[in-house]
Amino acid sequence: MSYLRLSLAEYRVIRRECLRLNLAHHSRSGFRQGLMAALADHSSLLAHKISRLRRSQLKLLHEHFRGRDDVFAREGSVELSPEEWVAFAEACVSYPLPVRFVRPFRHMLIELFHDASPNLARKLEGLSARQFEQLYELATEHKRGSA
Repeated sequence: MSYLRLSLAEYRVIRRECLRLNLAHHSRSGFRQGLMAALADHSSLLAHKISRLRRSQLKLLHEHFRGRDDVFAREGSVELSPEEWVAFAEACVSYPLPVRFVRPFRHMLIELFHDASPNLARKLEGLSARQFEQLYELATEHKRGSA
C-alpha cells in the first residue's frame, strides 16, 4: 500500500500547476517532468520532492489528479480561471461556520470578491442559484470527505 504525505500548501501548489498545465492527461513520466518543471521556479524543494517520489507514489499522485478530471471539467463549465477557482474554493472551505443556506453565503462571497477580484464577483453574480450550489458542492467536496 502506498501513501504520499503532502502539506496543504504543497497540495495546493501541485493542484494549481496540474490545472494550469493540464498535467493529468500526460503519461506518468510526462506528468513528473511537467510538474517538476512547473515547480522549479516557485518551489525548488517541492520539485525535488516530486523528483524523488517512488513509482508507486507517483502513480498515486498522477491517478489522483487524473481521477479529478470530471471535477475540473465541471469547474470549467462555469468558466472560472484556475486562480479564480482556487480563490473560490479556499473561501468556501475556510469559512468558519457551517453553511446551511447557500444563497446568503453566495451574496457574502460576491461582496468579499467585489474589490479583491471583480471578475470573479461578476461571474459568481451571473450564476443561477443552482449553478452556484453545484459549484459550492464541488469546492467543499474534499472538506466533507476528510471530516
